[in-house]
Order: sequence, then structure tokens, then C-alpha cells
Amino acid sequence: MASPMPHSAHDPVSGTPSWVDVSTHDLEASKEFYAELFGWEYETERHPAIGDYTFAMLDGHPVAGLHELPNRLSDAPAWNLYLRMRRIETASGRVRRLGGKVHYGPLDIEGHGSLLVLDDPSGARVGLWQPTRPWRFVTRRPGTFGWADLNTHFALRADSFFATLFAFSPRQVGDGKRFNYTTWWLQGKPYLGRLAMGADYPAEVPPHWMIYFNVSPRIGTDVTADRALMLDGAIEVDPFDSPYGRTAVLRDPGGATFSVIDPSRRAIVRYYDERFDD
Repeated sequence: MASPMPHSAHDPVSGTPSWVDVSTHDLEASKEFYAELFGWEYETERHPAIGDYTFAMLDGHPVAGLHELPNRLSDAPAWNLYLRMRRIETASGRVRRLGGKVHYGPLDIEGHGSLLVLDDPSGARVGLWQPTRPWRFVTRRPGTFGWADLNTHFALRADSFFATLFAFSPRQVGDGKRFNYTTWWLQGKPYLGRLAMGADYPAEVPPHWMIYFNVSPRIGTDVTADRALMLDGAIEVDPFDSPYGRTAVLRDPGGATFSVIDPSRRAIVRYYDERFDD
């Protein structure tokens, strides 16, 4: 599920999406996959705190990151979301007071900023990021970040935590029961979403963030999904229509899941109510 993202990629408001990256066991294979799928090129930097880190570039602009996982047994490939935080030095205490768990940080990334990674009270991992210089993160173009939503079994815990940490205002999109989806708003704009995983999600599916990348209307979601298959990826959820655009859930060759969306293909979706079935 996704929603329009009307804010600037350089918006300094705390809580706004500030970066995404993918952790992988096979960096070269991941680079090749996303280069073919989205047209990304790459620049790699070495940092004392985190080692090698690869920036994905599109037309010379940074759009995402890639880094190799050190432990093949305990670390699972995944796409990760980072939210802007203005005062990251005080974030650890606030996270703990609100029932979250600090995974690590704050960690200084020389020349870039400070990072803190946490688990929210519903169990999903997310990063906080405070840049020390103007931070470039290009979004809302084909091949770039378009939206993110939190998928969780504990919706109220997540709503309360993020509303307090960032002053989000949740707005219900579904009926709150059969389809429980909210968008989180700041200063009159929607920035993120939260989906309550219902009975159609197995209990063993952990809370997680779903990252959406925009695709070009000239190519479309269906062709992009087929291309992912040809590149040794997989289609987790076949292309479908939504009020926000035609969407598909994909998996890269390393196992990291993400979604693609064509916002130009928005559909009117009527949610079926079994109470009126004759």
C-alpha cells in the first residue's frame, strides 16, 4: 500500500524519510540486479565506523545505499528505512522511554552524519539519521524511493510510538477492521503509512517496513516485475491495482523484498463487504 509523497527530498522535518539502503550477502549480485532494473550506477566509500558503503546513483544523484552483511547466519537481507532526526543525541532515551529498543548508536559516520538504529515497540527495525551537512536524497522519480509503510501485527503500539516520537497524526484509510491502514501526517502532508497485518498474514511474518520504488509509466509495473524475474529475482505479489498506483511486491536475488509502483495508474478500489453477499 502506498500514498502520494508530496514533500521535498531535502525536507529537514524530523520523521521524514531521509534514506534507504539494502543489506545483502552478495553485494556484486545486488548491484547488477538494481543496475539492470532501475538504471543505477555506483560509488563506493570506505568509512572507519561501517567499512565499505556503496551509494546508488541515478543521473548523478544519490538515491539509495547498498552494503554487504558480515554474518550469513544471523543477518537477513532486507531493505532499510532511515528517518530524519534533528537531535539524535537525545533519541536513545526517548526511544527507550516510549517502549522501543536501541539496536545501536548514535554512531558518527565521518563526513556525513549520525545514525541510530532501533526496534519500535511493535518489533520493526528502523534507522534515525541526522546529517552533518546538506543531505542529498533524490525521490519521486522513476527508479527512486516513492513511499514506505510499516507492516505490523501490533498497529496501536506502532501508531502511539511514532506519533509521540515524531508528532505524526495518524489518519485511517481503511475501515479499521477488515482493512486497517493509516497514513502518518506532519504539517498537513502524508509521509508514511502503517498496515495492520491481519489473518491473511501468517503469525510468523515479522513486523517490517515495505519500501516502494517508483517506475516509469512508459515501462510500467508489469514489465518491471517481469524484468525482475529475468534478472533472477522473484515476484512475491503479482501486479495489482490500488488507489495509489499499480503495484507489485518483488524480491531481489539476495532475498530482500521491496515494492514497485506506477503512480500514474491509480484505480478506484471498492472493498468487498461479505455482510451483503447473497
